[in-house]
Amino acid sequence: MKYVVDHIVDDIVVLEQIDTKDIIEVNKNSIPFKVKDGNILIKENNSFHLDSEEETKRKDKLQEKLNRLKGDS
Repeated sequence: MKYVVDHIVDDIVVLEQIDTKDIIEVNKNSIPFKVKDGNILIKENNSFHLDSEEETKRKDKLQEKLNRLKGDS
């Protein structure tokens, strides 16, 4: 399953499941690398890993939307 890091509060990482929009909270220690808001994580076999490619695609898509709204297209 794919998740986006919604926000981090102390030792809790709040994740939003991309397809269903369900919210889960996980302890920061259960993720074996440093995460930040907006990271895309894939959970497989009870472990997480980064999906940098998907993260880049999502950021580019959001930037395109912003540019269209600003009239910069």
